Amino acid sequence: MSRSNSARLAFSLLIGSAACSGPSSGDDAARDKAAAAAAGLAGSVAGAVAAKPASLDAQALAPSQPVRLRYVALMNAGAPCAPLRGWSAQRLFRFTGPAAEAWGAYEAAGGKMPAPLERFCLYTWTGAGQPLAPPAVPGSVRVDPDPDVVVPQASPTQVLAAARSTALLQGLGATPGAPPSVTPYSREEGLPYVAVVDTADSRGPGPTTLPSYASAPARLQHGLTMAALIQAVRCPHRQAQCTSRQFFAQAFPFDAAHVQPLPSGGERGSLGSLAAALGESMVRWKARPDAGSSPLVINMSLGWDLEHGGALPPSHGDLLDVAAPDPTVPATVQAVHTALAWAACEGALSIAAAGNTEGALCERQGALAPAAWESLPELDATACAHLGVALAGDQSPPKLTYGVGGLDATGQPIANSRLGSMPSRALHAHQATVSVDGGSATTQPWTGTSIAAAGLSAIAAQVWSHRPSNRATDVVGMFDAHGTPIPVASQWRSQTSGNPAAVHRIDAHGVIAAIDAANNPYVSSQASSAISQALRDVVSARLQAPNPLGAVSLVSSKPVQSNCGALPVSTFVAPGTSGTTGLPATSYLRDETRPQPHVPICPNCPVVRKTSSGSGSGSSNNGGSSGTTTTTTATALTTGTVEYALYVELDGYYAGATVDRPVLTFYDSQSGTTVSMALGTISLTTPTQIDLHTFTLPSGETVADWLERHGGVVSGRLTLQVDDDSPSGPNPPQTMNQVVDVVR
Repeated sequence: MSRSNSARLAFSLLIGSAACSGPSSGDDAARDKAAAAAAGLAGSVAGAVAAKPASLDAQALAPSQPVRLRYVALMNAGAPCAPLRGWSAQRLFRFTGPAAEAWGAYEAAGGKMPAPLERFCLYTWTGAGQPLAPPAVPGSVRVDPDPDVVVPQASPTQVLAAARSTALLQGLGATPGAPPSVTPYSREEGLPYVAVVDTADSRGPGPTTLPSYASAPARLQHGLTMAALIQAVRCPHRQAQCTSRQFFAQAFPFDAAHVQPLPSGGERGSLGSLAAALGESMVRWKARPDAGSSPLVINMSLGWDLEHGGALPPSHGDLLDVAAPDPTVPATVQAVHTALAWAACEGALSIAAAGNTEGALCERQGALAPAAWESLPELDATACAHLGVALAGDQSPPKLTYGVGGLDATGQPIANSRLGSMPSRALHAHQATVSVDGGSATTQPWTGTSIAAAGLSAIAAQVWSHRPSNRATDVVGMFDAHGTPIPVASQWRSQTSGNPAAVHRIDAHGVIAAIDAANNPYVSSQASSAISQALRDVVSARLQAPNPLGAVSLVSSKPVQSNCGALPVSTFVAPGTSGTTGLPATSYLRDETRPQPHVPICPNCPVVRKTSSGSGSGSSNNGGSSGTTTTTTATALTTGTVEYALYVELDGYYAGATVDRPVLTFYDSQSGTTVSMALGTISLTTPTQIDLHTFTLPSGETVADWLERHGGVVSGRLTLQVDDDSPSGPNPPQTMNQVVDVVR
């Protein structure tokens, strides 16, 4: 189904396929041209390393896998990025314009690219039509496709937006207090930089204000939201020396119609473009005059599923040895690993989102990469030496990354968290709205581990500002020592005991209070009920629609029993009015076509608890023919009088798209039970109310009764299937998730 260009739905924000026609340095170009002329295009291996067997030189994919438009080649030491017929070639870490500029400035100041980073070449198809086979790259150890598999990890009225913005700062412990008499931002050196590796355009350090959110294209909004959140948490009093120490690195430079990077960024990214963005972050930082005394925090509110590659051996430091390249790990994965290894050896602190779920509860499990790489051992001095970094005798680099999980207001995992993915540290990440553009606008509400990663990056920068002599490992140690233990199971295991690690909820006020209480810029605050009241007001004012469904019974349906890791889950699926008996497929594609929205599809879709004003029949026609919705204060109830209703009003951004197959899911993490309702075919083009007391579980209780018994469930997940054609061509139907609040 098509829609107007002014309300495009599908944007692919995945990091996988990297395009290649970007500038390379003159030395690189001259060297590659000369080496290619000497070696020819017959496939001989250049450099000092002995030639690999033919099966490893220019390795091709299995015939069953599609031929892609972009590939990353891991080269033997000294081998050039030789151009091939129909394929452009260049150094991976220089292929975007911003990355090439950053490397140029770094090298002009005397810097040099570490040898392990030089080994990666990017090949992009420039011929007519589709390529028939992957590029046969001479001098390569292996050649791998670079598909879009990395995604950003975050899935109103003015009063509601303001309430959510306040609640975000409260949840992160970042409510501003009085300016302290002594602040680290009165000095200029020793203050950390934060690199926001995301969807926003690359910009160097320096601006005290972020680009306008209100006027930015939707494809930039995820990155702008993360940057605004980091700035709001780290800089509660807006000191120039605080707000200026932040910059972007564009990890999403492509769109569906262009395999070459776009100057202002695009809708898609790749593992190759993520690696290039990480390298760009490093050289932008190292080119700064105060880089030697001012540490770096790298925020990655993104990730990719390990099924697309990313499992690394415990001896992952050996991958950096240019004299013994490893042919068993995909070149794309090695490129990201090499960039993060360089950052770790240089003392940078890299923070990554643990990941959000897609589709059904059990469909996606385990942490995404690179957050999952926290389980790997730290690099040693030998590995860092491969990157040209000499570690001091007592120096231990941080891990490649540190994962972060997301929590709701009750301290439970957010409704769209992936089972089996919770790291040992977690932050508030529910329905986050950030004040932007000088307070004149707010972002859309985002729920996801993106928010948690950005929050932790901001707190890390604040901690490091107060303790400039500390190392990255010291900063992480403060999180673990001064976070609040919570009764949530972690999937990380202690390296010392082998037992599941404790999960600590991190908040800015608590950590700073432990290390510099006299100069704490935050105050302790309790969450208010403002959001619940604002959501009720939105429902009363805007969602006065008739109930489109009659009674729908689950009695005839069989419960779906499943296991999510070690967690048993019972799911009861309600057949919809169109005969749907199960959850829709995720439509998760393993190529370059998977769209990922930049705008929440239903930002104000609460499930609101109501009470019947009658005698307890539970049959009040809220919003029926009268066109009104009755909402009263909750009182003591008997079975059958409680009512909950889901209110649906899609964001105007999706006007014209075909949206159907809605599924509403509630998960009680304490009991490990799930209720899922396939709502059937209903009209979502106008505000819609769905009364949940019309759904009956096999036990005889309604879904509304179930919610009443499970008072700890404060949010659910609305899954919608969206069908849309973009200007660059048709997109497959995409399953989208929206976290919904339960308002009691």
